[in-house]
Amino acid sequence: INEHVTIENSSGELLVDATNGNITMTGINAATVSVGALNGTVRYQGTLADKGRYSFTTHNGSIVLNVQPNPNATFYVRTYEGSFRQSLNLKPQGEVRQGRRNTYVSGTGSAQVEIESFNGGVRLNTGTPSAER
Repeated sequence: INEHVTIENSSGELLVDATNGNITMTGINAATVSVGALNGTVRYQGTLADKGRYSFTTHNGSIVLNVQPNPNATFYVRTYEGSFRQSLNLKPQGEVRQGRRNTYVSGTGSAQVEIESFNGGVRLNTGTPSAER
């Protein structure tokens, strides 16, 4: 509840929650990932599997995802008080609006990735995490 959570080099179905702590996941190769933090930053470094299901949410924190280049994924991104930055060259599907669910597609779009932060930014990058956090 009040501690940071770190998960490394894992696969399978991952369901992770924290109340007052950050969640850091590295080396993840899972088809089902659900991560939620109330007051913490969520960091994920891993692959997005074709037809996988992913959910990343936080109320008071940022979300930083580092995934493989050109994943076959549909990203549903919602930020209320934060920004969205990405380096995957994703094109929005329709008009992008703050506080609304915006959709971006890469490749075939087969993986479903839900990303929501109320009071923090969202960054979607390729590769391993950088020093900037």
